[in-house]
Amino acid sequence: METLVQITKLPKAEYYEKLSGRAAANPGITPQIPLRQLSKYASERSITEASVPIPDCITCGACCMYSRIIPMNRAESEPIKEFWDITLDGAEDVVVERVFPVDSEGGHCINLGGTVGQEVACRIYPDRPHVCRDFEPGSDRCHAYRRMAGIEPPLTDTQAVDALHKISLREEPEQICEISIELESSGFSFDSRAPEGEQFTQLKTAKIQARMQDGTFVDLHSYDTSTEEWFEHELERCTLDEARALIKKTKSR
Repeated sequence: METLVQITKLPKAEYYEKLSGRAAANPGITPQIPLRQLSKYASERSITEASVPIPDCITCGACCMYSRIIPMNRAESEPIKEFWDITLDGAEDVVVERVFPVDSEGGHCINLGGTVGQEVACRIYPDRPHVCRDFEPGSDRCHAYRRMAGIEPPLTDTQAVDALHKISLREEPEQICEISIELESSGFSFDSRAPEGEQFTQLKTAKIQARMQDGTFVDLHSYDTSTEEWFEHELERCTLDEARALIKKTKSR
């Protein structure tokens, strides 16, 4: 017998309130350096000394504990039996993100089993999404998560200042650090030629807004929710040019 897929729909405001409550219940150590500034690739680590060994994931699990939002793409969700669809406030039929549920007590990914810092396992490891496959043990962000979990000691004040200085010297194209999709307008269209009871069609327009690394906001795209669907994570970590090119490519299909 085929296992049923459990999909929970949560409006954005309710979802972020839920995450905030989980974070308060299990805060860990506040990251000394913003996680977004730290690479998830071991080959790009710049603040972790080369002599520091790559951790063993099976005895860690810190990234699964403190990555509060773990998104997945549409195709990636096909083998997954439980996920949350995050919808627009005021338009709960419009999905703007698909994520793994978080544990009701610890706030970690629901698929994490075992004890963090001792022995852990992923319950869906063969079907884990790209965001998990793409995260490399031994990266600067990996070690930051381990410090948050208390598996590694925190950076000293001198180490933290030195790390921030190294990050400030990096020359990188400015990327989008956060995408927000909100309801822009809602209304109805009338078609007198349509059958009785089908003459009115509700129209919803959503707006994609990008927050850049310097704190500025850029309106990227407005779209008809009946003909386009976007997940917020799909445009994050892109440059503006890359995001606009992706939107243009997707619309032309």
